[in-house]
Amino acid sequence: AMQLSDVLKNIRIPHEIVGFTTEWEESDVTLNYVHKDFNETINAETLKTRMLAAGDKNMSGNADGESIQWAVERLRARKNPGKVMIVLSDGMPSCGSRDGNIAAFTKTVVEDIENSGDVDIFGLGIMSHSVEHFYKDYAVIKSSADLETALLTVMKEKVIKNG
Repeated sequence: AMQLSDVLKNIRIPHEIVGFTTEWEESDVTLNYVHKDFNETINAETLKTRMLAAGDKNMSGNADGESIQWAVERLRARKNPGKVMIVLSDGMPSCGSRDGNIAAFTKTVVEDIENSGDVDIFGLGIMSHSVEHFYKDYAVIKSSADLETALLTVMKEKVIKNG
């Protein structure tokens, strides 16, 4: 995400980096983080610090559908044409008491975005094939070392083409 942000900054494509988790307590609380806002210019060290700070929290689950909905609404509020959302995923959605419905809900959210035609969404599975269940457009990498190449490919096919 840091490398992608740096490349997008250098070619002047507005972008946002967000993350999310779910705190497992009596009620599952979804926490969404804005690591880098669209209107913000930050360096790699600041982005890294923000991402690590979010990682220090109770990161115990992921309500993908809810967080993707939240992020796409932020993206749709932008006036820029050619909106692209890249979702990095390291496994199946999971969030405590909602596990029975969260995968189906995530699939519905992604299908709604795909069918809307206003945002191009792409799932990138990091050592996980779970993206195959949710996204029409996806790729799976077998090693974190392949992440940079995969992101550059997505940028070429989705971001630069639409930007």
